[in-house]
Amino acid sequence: MSKTTLTRWINKENESKLGEIEIHVRKPKKIYPEKSIKYIEEHPDAYLIDIADKFNCSEYAIRKALKK
Repeated sequence: MSKTTLTRWINKENESKLGEIEIHVRKPKKIYPEKSIKYIEEHPDAYLIDIADKFNCSEYAIRKALKK
């Protein structure tokens, strides 16, 4: 174990936050759900590659976003 880890644990224990779990909420990088839903409603016959070009990302990223 490193010295840094022990120091962090001691600091958290002093602040009585040792048992708490921090949850990080991340925002989507390129594909915002509201924008993608709106675009798909306006263009229901668009291919994945067209949607990927619009949002400047890969087809795989669009596929994952649509699955969510």
